[in-house]
Amino acid sequence: MPKSAKASKPPKTTKTSTHKAYRAPDAGALLVNRAQVARLLSCSRSTIIRLEEAGRLRPVKLIRARNGVTFYRAAEVRALASGGDA
Repeated sequence: MPKSAKASKPPKTTKTSTHKAYRAPDAGALLVNRAQVARLLSCSRSTIIRLEEAGRLRPVKLIRARNGVTFYRAAEVRALASGGDA
């Protein structure tokens, strides 16, 4: 007598990323944060800091509580992404 087939369970899903969900900047956004810039330019956040130190990206620092939040002008980021110089 054949064994009855057990109902197969769906495979366990694994979490593929521990990163926060990426939020693309709106088309009309004037400022983008460091994580968005890194995503748009396909580089690391360290590279963004080096671009900043080299003068190719100018940061806009917004003071919030004790921590400053760094943003960049979206037009400059788009110019860098298209291969131009900011």
